Amino acid sequence: EIDSIQMPDITLPMGNNTLCVYTVLACDSNTFNDAVCRGVYGQYLTTLPFFDDFEGGNLWYKPTASTNWQFGVPAGSIINSAQSPNNVWMTNLTGPYTVNADEYLYTPLFDFTGLTGSDTVTLSFYHWLAMQSGDFGRVQYSVNGGQTWANLGFSTDPLGTNWYNVVANGQHYFSMPNSGWMQSSYLLPPNTFNGEPEVQFRFHFSSTASGTSDGWAIDDFELALPTAADDVGVVAILVPVGDTAAGTPVHAEVTIRNFGTNTQTMIPLELRIDGNLEVTETWTGSLAHNATTNYTFVLPYNAPTSSYELCIRTNLPGDAFPQNDQTCRYFNALPAYHDVGISRILLPEDSAGMLCYYHAQVQPWYRYDVYVRLHNYGQNTQTNIPLSYTFRTGGTVHTENWTGTLAGGDSIDIQLGNMFEPNSGAQQVCVETALIGDAVPGNDQACRTYTGIACIGVDELEIDGFALQQNIPNPATQTTLVGYRVPQAGKVTFGVVNLVGQQLHTESHSVAAGSHQIDLDVSKLASGIYYYYVEYNGQRLTRKMVIRN
Repeated sequence: EIDSIQMPDITLPMGNNTLCVYTVLACDSNTFNDAVCRGVYGQYLTTLPFFDDFEGGNLWYKPTASTNWQFGVPAGSIINSAQSPNNVWMTNLTGPYTVNADEYLYTPLFDFTGLTGSDTVTLSFYHWLAMQSGDFGRVQYSVNGGQTWANLGFSTDPLGTNWYNVVANGQHYFSMPNSGWMQSSYLLPPNTFNGEPEVQFRFHFSSTASGTSDGWAIDDFELALPTAADDVGVVAILVPVGDTAAGTPVHAEVTIRNFGTNTQTMIPLELRIDGNLEVTETWTGSLAHNATTNYTFVLPYNAPTSSYELCIRTNLPGDAFPQNDQTCRYFNALPAYHDVGISRILLPEDSAGMLCYYHAQVQPWYRYDVYVRLHNYGQNTQTNIPLSYTFRTGGTVHTENWTGTLAGGDSIDIQLGNMFEPNSGAQQVCVETALIGDAVPGNDQACRTYTGIACIGVDELEIDGFALQQNIPNPATQTTLVGYRVPQAGKVTFGVVNLVGQQLHTESHSVAAGSHQIDLDVSKLASGIYYYYVEYNGQRLTRKMVIRN
């Protein structure tokens, strides 16, 4: 039986992608049929106006099976230069096109929703034709995201300039043996295009079986809005130039263009990070029709700690075409220049957060060294890092300085200068860095919760009158005392093992009923965690002890 399910939506990166769906059924013995993959192209969607001279990277698409359309520097025998240096789209950059070609070159997707019924957009491009008779090129459009396509215009169309020069079998085409670079343009009818969210164009090239030449080259493609009295916009973000270090103050710089006929003297601007308004300022000066100017924000924004979208737009009152007001760019977050923190509290080790609490008269030996992992999250090497820490809420705040060399991305484990003396009950050990200029304070502190318990008298394991007490002191240094009790006379075996179960010490005794003690020498054991046990009448009781030598 075959069924289908709706998968979650995904955002595809622009360009060619391989999309794979897998099944992960447990005990599936035929894994060869578990995955299905297909190529998916992520297309670029943008607003108007739009201009592409193919010098800033490729935003266009051709099917992977296409052998003719190529992007780069033209070097054919006829078509040997670009209209504007250096790149073009061409059927073959270095030689003739293939026979029996039927191939397409696709523009990005365009959002026309901001246009009213009377706004007429002009499509224009430069192209060079070098085709054999019977071979041709034409322009087509789609207003539903590429689901259906129609031919754009016809020969002698009053909306077109230099638009199609051949009519054959009722079809209208471009076809010339050597045109040189020429511009063609077309006024897009508002009732067809305006208000559509996914408009796209494609260049269709076709050849017959007889004869080839250099083909068709495209350059300087543009979709231009009509001219209005008041119309300005941000056309480029100049700063940041590239990805930004987290927490760094950034003074954004943009290029503003006056698309309108009126000279502008005051243009409000706003800067947003991931849609959130961060800065508003106003450019002042004199900006004539079609002129541009660069503006640097006085107030900086703080670069986020994760990837983000930066958008800057103009807010000119009465602006006729708000769809060209804004420009956005995506940036990745680099490590901050100065950023350190505590990544982990390593000691005291514990069992489920339980520690023997300190008491000056009853159990004064329960004092613990505290180790923490200091991590340099930033780019710059650090040599002096202030630390502060507390062992319980409202307790004494201890301060000290770590000195050394800690390169960006590295960690070091350090011992704090004061020992932890747990109280009875719950408490937190909190350690924090206090580096001057730390750009990301959110990772400065680490805390760990412990519960202090009594480890003398009531702290014993018992089975049917057979009991084993916690060793005293614990942690132990040179010697430690282990108490146990048996209900009847018999033989007991006492032993010590390490964390992997290796036997380190064993002894056996015949004892009378009642309580007994073993004075254990631990001076030759390395610091760490061990387990001791007592066996009696087929039963074994085990406890953990800590050695500090």
